[in-house]
Amino acid sequence: MATSSVSDTIRLLVGRESLTEVRALFRSSSGDDSRICRNNFYLGSQCDQVAIDVHAIDNKKECIGIYLVSNPIDPTLISRNDGVWRKPFSTKVKSSKSTDMVSRKWVLVDCDSSRESDSSATEFERSQAFRLADDVVAALGVFGFCSPVRADSGNGCHLLYPVDMPSDQTNNHIVRDFLKELSSRVTSAGAQVDPVTWDSQRMVRLYGTRARKGSSTPERPWRTTGILNPGNTADEARLKNVAAIRSAMSCWSSQTSLLAGQSVRTAVDVARSYLGKIEPAVSGSSGHARTYRAAITLVEGFGLSSEEAKVVLQEWNLRCSPPWSDHDLEHKISSAIAKADPSRLGHLLKRPDPIAKVAVSASGPRADATVADLIRLGQSMQWIWPGWIQRGVLIGLAAEPGAGKTRLCADLVKRINLGMPWPDGTPPTLDRGSTVMWVACDGQWGEITQFPAEFGFAPESIFLNAWNDNPTEGTMLDQPDQFKQLEERIVRTGVSLVFLDTVMNSTTHNTMRPEDGVKFFKPLAEVAQKTNTTIVLVTHLSVGGEALGRRIVGQCRQMISLEKIEGEAPNSSSRKIFVSKSNSIMPSEIMLSMGDNGNTYSGEKEAEPTMNPLWWAGSYLGTGRKPESFALRDAERSGYSLGAIKDAFDRLSKKASSSGEYIWLETK
Repeated sequence: MATSSVSDTIRLLVGRESLTEVRALFRSSSGDDSRICRNNFYLGSQCDQVAIDVHAIDNKKECIGIYLVSNPIDPTLISRNDGVWRKPFSTKVKSSKSTDMVSRKWVLVDCDSSRESDSSATEFERSQAFRLADDVVAALGVFGFCSPVRADSGNGCHLLYPVDMPSDQTNNHIVRDFLKELSSRVTSAGAQVDPVTWDSQRMVRLYGTRARKGSSTPERPWRTTGILNPGNTADEARLKNVAAIRSAMSCWSSQTSLLAGQSVRTAVDVARSYLGKIEPAVSGSSGHARTYRAAITLVEGFGLSSEEAKVVLQEWNLRCSPPWSDHDLEHKISSAIAKADPSRLGHLLKRPDPIAKVAVSASGPRADATVADLIRLGQSMQWIWPGWIQRGVLIGLAAEPGAGKTRLCADLVKRINLGMPWPDGTPPTLDRGSTVMWVACDGQWGEITQFPAEFGFAPESIFLNAWNDNPTEGTMLDQPDQFKQLEERIVRTGVSLVFLDTVMNSTTHNTMRPEDGVKFFKPLAEVAQKTNTTIVLVTHLSVGGEALGRRIVGQCRQMISLEKIEGEAPNSSSRKIFVSKSNSIMPSEIMLSMGDNGNTYSGEKEAEPTMNPLWWAGSYLGTGRKPESFALRDAERSGYSLGAIKDAFDRLSKKASSSGEYIWLETK
């Protein structure tokens, strides 16, 4: 059961007989940035006293944060409290050090959001850290790791895996290498596993107290930390986790060694060795999830075809209890193929070039390629918006000045981020919380900043082609390094769509001349293809009703046109959109009405008013899964009654099947 209690945290992490050290950091009264540490030692049986003592300091404005040493300390060190026991945290007590650790009971995996180090996370940034934590649990589960303690650190998610290891230099190095490998192998846009939390005397948040990074603002508030799930802390689980660490390290080491001699080994060989280190599925112990994870590892991680994956999975299946049928294995593989991320195919092979990844999966001597090889590698026409927006290519969006191209793009951002249907009513094809990139080549910064509030999505939903210390740069694409930086940022942020608005202002090349146009369109198309991300070239229509820059039309796979309705008043909000060029079947045109908070399309209901609880719940959960208790708290702070918002969450959300502590928007 989730808790934010200090005393419950001590009971769970320390135990009754062990000694812990609680440390509090305070701002110095000197006015500089220096900090003062005050501490106290407690037995786990004194958990209620810990709660009383820290409550007295947690609300002090000069308090920066309160932490504890989670691993057991030499119990004789409690004598250091002598003389200051009645005034804890007011006098300096000599702190414990690594040689004072009796044993190691915890390995901390800190999933933190990518942001300035001395600032609190936004809700969107925090959701990215929680999403990464889910990936970590899934990735480690295949090696036999038991369920960890999950905790909200205030700005991210802590996973504390229970272990039973000596606290010595050898085991510190084992945990250090384990976290380093984990950090490099389980990655996610906007969050990362911190590899430095390996030492046994490492402090963790005293859950139940507040995290106070930087200044507290509505966008980046201080938050109360808490344990969300106590996990499995039985002695048997501790021993299994120690064995799982060794299993993971052995598997990763074998992978590294095999890759060093990749020239004589195929991807099937590497995958077979990798899967051989993964524990088999056992009925009644998440066997379905473990088998699916094995399948996705083969299909996505090593880029194997369905036939190759089946051979390796059948070998692994011989160790399962009971073994799966061939039909079940084929179903797992087909599901994995359907859900695999094309941009990550072969990522476990650690080859930077996507072509090099798939080359090693070929068995036998090389031969001249045919279309059959493209089919084998899963090449196909993929759609973000079926019939309208193809994935991994350049498409165009053209309209006369003032028709509303930029606001149409903003409406698409809203639908992508909140998981709404596409304008023609087809179901959403991207996960809720998906993001886009906006290259504001016209310098329309002020207009873009208004869109999150007007359309109801998080401002973090739109990435810019720039660093946060200079967000208005990155609007020109002329030099090879500029295209390279764009490609790297797309991969790093994981955006689903990129808008170049408007494309004619994104380059100094004369795109009307073939010899200059190729310098712009060719590298741009390569970025779209390599990242499997659609790049939308927003452009104006000429007086003759054609897209400015005739070569734009030739370079785009689709051209979408936005037009005012003939005969309507000049200030009419009515428009129509249609595909004027396509390499596929042309969809029917769509009528729309442009509104202040988004567009209404033919046959679609009017948008919900912003104070409707359903609208708020959809917008709030659109950025990712949240702890249910936090969602209810934030709804009340936004002015919604508890009963109304609970009803809205019940109608819109799913809950985690294991504990019911997380909620997220349900995909219909």
